[in-house]
Amino acid sequence: DWGGVILLGKANNFKGANVTIEGLTAAPENQYGGTDDADSSGQLSYVRIEYSGFELAPNEEINGLTMGSVGSGTVIDHMMVSNTLDDGFEWFDGTVDAKYLVANNAGDDLFDADQGYRGKLQFLFDRHVAPLTADPTGFEMDSDLAGATPVTDYRVANATVCGAGATGTDPNRGMVLRENLKGEMVNVIVTKFDTGVDTRDNFGSVAAPTVKLTHSLFFEQNIAANVVGNPGETDNDMGFDENAWFTAGTGNAQTKPGGFGDCQANPPAVAPDAAVAGGTPNFGDTAATYIGAFKDKTDTWMTGAWIDWAAN
Repeated sequence: DWGGVILLGKANNFKGANVTIEGLTAAPENQYGGTDDADSSGQLSYVRIEYSGFELAPNEEINGLTMGSVGSGTVIDHMMVSNTLDDGFEWFDGTVDAKYLVANNAGDDLFDADQGYRGKLQFLFDRHVAPLTADPTGFEMDSDLAGATPVTDYRVANATVCGAGATGTDPNRGMVLRENLKGEMVNVIVTKFDTGVDTRDNFGSVAAPTVKLTHSLFFEQNIAANVVGNPGETDNDMGFDENAWFTAGTGNAQTKPGGFGDCQANPPAVAPDAAVAGGTPNFGDTAATYIGAFKDKTDTWMTGAWIDWAAN
């Protein structure tokens, strides 16, 4: 019904300074990028953005929350994006950290980062219900094939990502990781997607991958989209073996068919009865040594007036 919220800052961006945000005209107030990684775009806490994503022009939508070069001086926590046309949360570069984020029923990707994003994200819950694109993704993380800097180099801890099952004409994936990015993910649950993760482009080696994944739990899907994706899908990651990469990650496990609670219920039933032992995050709440966004059923961070599961 409306566009969405856009925050524009002055952090370094590998596209340079004064980049016009997608969907808007090339006016100064619509531009982002600079040299101040500590820049502040203010604070958003206990906020719900819903029914956003109005198409400004063909293939030009605004995400629920769009961030362009938002710096580390910005405070973002306890935010829900619900029923949006495009992505839930999208970072175009920036150094802002965020925690306690909920992406509910995004039309495309739940979390999307590009252009040199270097932030840290902790306590994330996201689910697809009825995505609009053919290949909805939980995490879509990009950098640059030509080696532009700064490189997207992100950190994620304690995330639960739920798909909608087999939808669309292409495989829907818990993660798409590509374009020479770097990163580290710990204590992540991926469930109800066709495939858990698809790596693309140069992803390093299994012994020295560009993105490290540890203490994570994938349900019911094979890991590699190259193996179980579209018939005839060609190799697009220089022969990188996603299955071997996942298995080599400390504490990673793949379970029998099923799921981690009912993420399609309203409200979703996604917390375990007891903490599922995981790894130790190297930022934020380092005591969150359990897998997923919720310690157990007594964990109540995803409650309050900022949360609403209504479909319309």
